[in-house]
Amino acid sequence: MYNAHLGVPVTRLVPLIVLLAACTPDATQALTRPLVERRTVHVDGLTLRDTLDRAVMLRGVAVGGRSKLPPFFPFDVDEAVPFTDQADAFFGRVSALGAGVVRLALMWEPLEPTRGTYDDTYLDKYLAMMDAADAHGLGVIVEFHQDIFSRRICGDGFPLWAITDEIAAAGPAPCPGFPGWGLAYLDPTSAANRAMQRLWDNDDGLRDDMVAAWRHVATAVKDHPAVVAFEPINEPPSGTGTKEDFEQTVLPGFYDVMGGAIREVVGDEPALLLDGRAGDALGTVNERFAKPHLDGVVYAPHYYNAITVGLNSPSVNADAIRLDVPHALELADTWGTPSMLDEFGVHNTNPSKAEYLGVVYDALDEQLANGSMWDVSQTDGTLWNTEEFSALYGDGSEHDWVSVIDRPVPRAIAGTVRSLVWDPVAESLDLELADMTDGVSEIYLPTRHLGATPAIVVDGATDWTWDAEDQLLLLRAEPGADVTVRATRGT
Repeated sequence: MYNAHLGVPVTRLVPLIVLLAACTPDATQALTRPLVERRTVHVDGLTLRDTLDRAVMLRGVAVGGRSKLPPFFPFDVDEAVPFTDQADAFFGRVSALGAGVVRLALMWEPLEPTRGTYDDTYLDKYLAMMDAADAHGLGVIVEFHQDIFSRRICGDGFPLWAITDEIAAAGPAPCPGFPGWGLAYLDPTSAANRAMQRLWDNDDGLRDDMVAAWRHVATAVKDHPAVVAFEPINEPPSGTGTKEDFEQTVLPGFYDVMGGAIREVVGDEPALLLDGRAGDALGTVNERFAKPHLDGVVYAPHYYNAITVGLNSPSVNADAIRLDVPHALELADTWGTPSMLDEFGVHNTNPSKAEYLGVVYDALDEQLANGSMWDVSQTDGTLWNTEEFSALYGDGSEHDWVSVIDRPVPRAIAGTVRSLVWDPVAESLDLELADMTDGVSEIYLPTRHLGATPAIVVDGATDWTWDAEDQLLLLRAEPGADVTVRATRGT
């Protein structure tokens, strides 16, 4: 279930003047959130839909960078405290950031530390994190994460046994920090690309091992109510071959195999998020990447502005970013699929982080796009390659820039979202919906910006109510109706 309180009537807490502004005869009738047993989304043309057939906008965060290093969880683990309690506290903090979904990093190294033998204690804890996410209203994208292949060559993700001693010996020493670690992808002879080529070629049955590992994971999580979608691999590099061959043949073929294996276990409904080649995250139109033969896929590129992020420069070119984001997502139109800006962010040492993130989110709103920020972790100092992007400090408190990412989102709409405009300075939201159906829509309105009782004006709905506990505006309209919503700071 989404939350334990689903189905309980919600007390309306909107001032009388706001109720009158709704201009609907039934505006004082409280709605309740519909019962949704699974958070799974499926692909319907260019739209993601939930199990109630509502149009879904996925906005959330990746969880997270701390998982790249032992013990492979997004928070420092205290063995004296039950893991379930620690997971509950952590995902409560994630939910407070305004996230509706998390990309929950799944690491192959702890899953299969010895070839052919799975460590189900790790998988049990992964499932415990999914339980905690679900309890705090978060959906989960099950995502296999890797960067630079393996810890043996300053990377993460793949088991230590998956790389040969010869390739491991060619890895960098010492490990480069942020942002230099990614330069290995630019060299086709690097240890990282040579290791990945073994996967693409199924050398020594490595791809077969990955298929088996994904089947094992998919079997364990397929019935979990938190599952939103599956992501077979993060930022796959091209290996030792050409970029053109990789994107036209190798990567689509890999997704057909890996995604097909996941589909055989979980069925046809859950969406599959497909990232492009590592190195294609600079906001350019990717015309080479051929669509795999799978159905139900989402084009899910990453975006890191070369100047602000790649060079960690305080310079923020807002005009360029507003062009980059739609360019990054454009291939989805060619494929005829939904899109998601699957990963974006900037290092915490960048003094312009809040401004940069704000511009990216504005661009996502203009595109009515799904998106996931990198990242949310909690550590007292364990950093992978000196990389620190997290929204949380080690004690669990928030960085001062997190208010930028806690934004209004039309999370599930019984109709179509026509436009979404959020003004963080004026703290005002203007939302246009169209082609409504007979269902309850859920619009997240963060009390961080709009107060515990936002001033809400709704036009075109037959019924609406403010759910203060979940920070949700719930509304219903006549089929075919157009609806406008304006929300500003209240009390």
